[in-house]
Amino acid sequence: MALTGWADDDEPQKWETLEGCELVKSALNDGDSFSVKHRGETYLFRLYWVDAPESIGTFVERVQEQARYFSIPEEQVTDTGQLAKRHTRNFLRGEFTVHTKWADARGGKEKRFFAIVEKDDTYLSQHLIDRGLARIYGMPTEDKW
Repeated sequence: MALTGWADDDEPQKWETLEGCELVKSALNDGDSFSVKHRGETYLFRLYWVDAPESIGTFVERVQEQARYFSIPEEQVTDTGQLAKRHTRNFLRGEFTVHTKWADARGGKEKRFFAIVEKDDTYLSQHLIDRGLARIYGMPTEDKW
């Protein structure tokens, strides 16, 4: 399967399924964003539908907002974010599947794409929500995938 989706941002893209993906160790990995290797290429993905607590305190306003949402002290947001990061890393052990339309997930300096991640008939977004490690928030999908 050719990875054609991110060549032209102006054209609507179709869903692509990337099977046999593996997590790549990266300083950018956290509960809802992570680096993935597929067929020798590395991509940075961010989950559709959810927002995990920040794992570092760089974005103070975001940490404050998440503290209010999760009803925890601001000092506990990054601890909870680190827990979400560990759960995501554990969930992504071995191979998993990524579904993406290569939509721009607005990140830092590196290009980041929105994705749905699946392993053993379980979605990472739901896994995080079920454990109280993410909130339903963020970018929804525009169509049925």
